[in-house]
Amino acid sequence: MKTIQNIILLAFLTISGFAYAQPGGNLGQLELSVTDKYKAKVGEAVKFTDFPKFEDTTTSKLQVNYKITSQPIEVHYQPDPISHARVAKVPVDELYNGMVKVGFGLYGTPLVEGYWNSKRSSKQSYGFWGKHFSTHSGVKQTIFADNGLSNNQLGAYYNHFYKDLTWSTQAFGKWDKYSYYGIDQYPTAYGDSLDDIKKPDPKENWFRQYEINTSIMEKKPNDLGVVEKVDFRYYNFSDAMGAKENFTRLGSDWELPAGDIGLDLGLNFTYFKTGFDTILAGDQAYFTVQAYPSVFVALGDIVFDFGLNIYANSYQAIIPADDKFTMRFFPKINIEYPFVEDVLSIYGGVKGQQQHNTYRTFTTDNSYVMPAMNLRPTRTTDIYIGLQGLLSSTTSFNISGGTLVQNDLALYYRDPFYRYDSTFNALEVLYDNSQTFYARGELGVNVNNNLQLGLSGELRSYNTQVEQEAWHRPGFLAKLDADYTLKEKIKLGADLNYVGKRQAFEQSMNPEVESTLPAYLFANLQVEYLYNSRLSAYVNVLNITNSKYDMYLGYKAQSINFLMGFTYKL
Repeated sequence: MKTIQNIILLAFLTISGFAYAQPGGNLGQLELSVTDKYKAKVGEAVKFTDFPKFEDTTTSKLQVNYKITSQPIEVHYQPDPISHARVAKVPVDELYNGMVKVGFGLYGTPLVEGYWNSKRSSKQSYGFWGKHFSTHSGVKQTIFADNGLSNNQLGAYYNHFYKDLTWSTQAFGKWDKYSYYGIDQYPTAYGDSLDDIKKPDPKENWFRQYEINTSIMEKKPNDLGVVEKVDFRYYNFSDAMGAKENFTRLGSDWELPAGDIGLDLGLNFTYFKTGFDTILAGDQAYFTVQAYPSVFVALGDIVFDFGLNIYANSYQAIIPADDKFTMRFFPKINIEYPFVEDVLSIYGGVKGQQQHNTYRTFTTDNSYVMPAMNLRPTRTTDIYIGLQGLLSSTTSFNISGGTLVQNDLALYYRDPFYRYDSTFNALEVLYDNSQTFYARGELGVNVNNNLQLGLSGELRSYNTQVEQEAWHRPGFLAKLDADYTLKEKIKLGADLNYVGKRQAFEQSMNPEVESTLPAYLFANLQVEYLYNSRLSAYVNVLNITNSKYDMYLGYKAQSINFLMGFTYKL
């Protein structure tokens, strides 16, 4: 410790000696300067540069190694207990194999219907049916007391269900009788009443037809590749006056691959030959090839359906000069746009087609046509626009309008002097070109599934080219349907029909006979009482308003009729 103190003292003295030895100062004086820590001031700050430079001295990236180790955490969850589910036995409606319906009404009107079908099966189904309905009188103001009709039918069907397709076949025969009773009771030219004249039996005609239909259809898309359906149809039609007709049709539907666009193609081959036992009409035959390609495209909310209807026709008749070949093209354009999805949409477009008129189609529409006629196809182009949608959750509507351009429109015409012809009383078939403006509307209401209402109406204005009027075609039609179920025991049904006035011939041709058939209203009522699940009784009232009207000039409708009976399910 003593040594350290001596060393410090020696150092001090040495430093002091150097201090006194310095020249230029006051010898013998000691000068001591003490400097405090530097403190910067704002006023003394000096700015060296406006843009400082930065330099990255790191020449390589540092490698980082890491890993994630998961560790499960146990979670304890206890759901609230619920009651056990119960399987309820809900009874389903029994599937009946058949039904028998019988009834009888005024004017000797029997009705018998029968149906029988096989049980449920995933492989096949088949069945049979038959029907008879006839009536013999009930038409007022006619010469002939026997003014009835008779409808008879027998048929069967068979369906077989394969893995990828369904084969369906149907065959039936129909035998229908109609009387040409259309002569009114009227005073003769000499003022005598025909009530005192012997009335011969009216001429009558039996229409006999036999038909078979068979088709092969895929169960779901692409089961049969590009083929969707192939069908074949044949029928033979004849009457009691020497007319005969054979019809054969082979049809097919195809779906061709075209990317995201739906391209459909239909091909039909049709041949029919009709022969009449008259020199005027004779034999007539048509062979037609129809192709109708169509494309379905959706652009956003707008749906487009474009297509073309193409017909190649070969017509042959007993007169060689009438033989000819024609090609017909009809457009098909439909555009639909939803204003409100699933509620309101507008649609419009143009569509055309050719309809073959045959003896069978005419007698189906009008059973009192002349059993000898020239057959021409009717060509129709429909330009339309419409609006459809929902007014409420239970009410739907559809309104549309447009124009129909029709070539060779078939019209039923009767000679205005028919009252003086007691030998044969049939209507001719005339053809004319027509441009028709129309407006139609439909309204449907479903209330609690117990009450269904349907209202429809159509207004038409015909502009014919050759004939002065569109004979026997009304300018306005309307219909009201109603169905109501009361406590699952009583079913009520009613339909009310209105047909506007029609022109039968030009008044100047015969001033003694009214040429305008007035408008008429007729209604039908059906009441059915369900005694149990199998047995029920019914009452049908036909023409409940007892309206007096002509279906065609001279052919008056039957008066009010009651038909009652029962139905039993097998």
